[in-house]
Amino acid sequence: MRKGALSIYALLMCMTVVFLICGCSAADEAKISSASDLNQAGYIIGVPEGTPPEEVAKEYMPNAEISYFTQFIDGVAALKSGKATAVIYDSSGVDRILLSNPDLIKLPEELGNIEIATVVGLNNTGLNDQINAFIKQIHEDGTADEMVTRWIDNIGGKMPDIPKPQNPEKKLTIITNGMTEPMNYYENGQLTGYDIEFMKRFANYANIDFEIVTMDYAAMIPALQSGKGDIIISDFFKTDERGQEVLYSDAYVVLHNSVLVRKTMYNGVVENADGTVTTNENQTGIGSFFGSLQNSFNKTFIVEDRYKLVLDGLWTTIVISLLSLVFGSILGALICAMRKSRSRLLSGIAIVYIRLIQGVPIVLTLMILYYILFASVDIDPVLIAVVGFSINFAAYSAEIFRTAIDATDKGQLEAAYALGFTKVSSFFKVTLPQALRHILPIFKGEFISMVKMTSVVGYIAIQDLTKMTDIIRSRTFDAFFPLFVTAFIYFVITYLFIIVLGKIEVQVDPKRRKRIVKGIVDPEARAMEVVK
Repeated sequence: MRKGALSIYALLMCMTVVFLICGCSAADEAKISSASDLNQAGYIIGVPEGTPPEEVAKEYMPNAEISYFTQFIDGVAALKSGKATAVIYDSSGVDRILLSNPDLIKLPEELGNIEIATVVGLNNTGLNDQINAFIKQIHEDGTADEMVTRWIDNIGGKMPDIPKPQNPEKKLTIITNGMTEPMNYYENGQLTGYDIEFMKRFANYANIDFEIVTMDYAAMIPALQSGKGDIIISDFFKTDERGQEVLYSDAYVVLHNSVLVRKTMYNGVVENADGTVTTNENQTGIGSFFGSLQNSFNKTFIVEDRYKLVLDGLWTTIVISLLSLVFGSILGALICAMRKSRSRLLSGIAIVYIRLIQGVPIVLTLMILYYILFASVDIDPVLIAVVGFSINFAAYSAEIFRTAIDATDKGQLEAAYALGFTKVSSFFKVTLPQALRHILPIFKGEFISMVKMTSVVGYIAIQDLTKMTDIIRSRTFDAFFPLFVTAFIYFVITYLFIIVLGKIEVQVDPKRRKRIVKGIVDPEARAMEVVK
């Protein structure tokens, strides 16, 4: 009965969220006809952090509030949910956004240009000069114009056949995002787009081999500076502030700043991405939301076998979680032993370790490990994530272990010693069985929290469940459905972990464990056997 009630409450909460999302645009009043209309107090303009669109917003809309996002699809989600009045981004992917989001429109004017360039370290002037020479060549021979036509002007561009160098002089690591269509994105599990073609052509030009590492934009420059990559080729905007830390190449493509708003906010007739003309009266609502549910499911899972991306990300999340549980528990037991040691040195080290780890966010721990401590080591980022989460989990599990051990009645230990038990045997025979009863309920909650915290590993170039969902969102431009799917998957895996740990909890608790006395037969079971 209780489980059924909880299920109903959960369903009602989900339905409430859906209805809120569906109805968020109903209260909009059409009042925007140009970008100048956005220069009002109370309006929120979404821009990518540290980019030219931010400067555009400050110049053209100084009275509005600026809100920052990392991925463009997050800005779209904020716009659709009413958290932003408008979003400014480069023009390359805007038409693709409009095809998947008919409730949005692009304002007619374009606000200035955006120069897209490659990025290398400050001490890598030779490589930067080589890139500039290549950029000059492809602009002179018309290759750059062909690439713009193939990827930006048209939708659904296909990668041309570009030969690989036969005897490359060296191998470079190229950093990209993989979630910025049409510049760099996944199609059928492979990276493609304008930036990827640029990489391949440059590799052929410079006679080099390369490997690609994908990561969030916020992590790219730290990765470059720590030696985790040699070049950033990822629809990267040129800004003066960034130019103080890295070397920009010449612009290899020039885009424009476009402004997106909800169609309900636009005052006038608009031309849709498919060429049809409508007014702002054609809106989406609850009916269309449920009508598009199947389409969202197909785009998220079926098209290009994207369910495989979800499974790969889920497997990575589970591996990191379970390995961190094992190694974190072992390390936590060691820290607990040091914490309870009579040696002030060992106890002091344990206390400092616990306080330090508890005071540092896990994201910073991962970034310090990946970009600083293991910067010069060629190691799988998944292993670094396991190390980071094990270190973090150990600090909390050590305190859980210590609290449970201290809860054991000291008189029982004294009685065990009086009966001839050693300290070791007393611990395993008396202390541990009772401590487990106190450990598991809290330990279970801490482990579930760790599983959910693994969603931040994308900062160190790991494609976990959350990251794979972001990749899918960047292709479908569906702002919400993949988020619901990811939340549901996390709920399922954490619920399964809770069930497993709950079974273990019952087995170690004598008060909750079912008692079966040898030689005694359950009368009801005996009667059933007779009937059969």
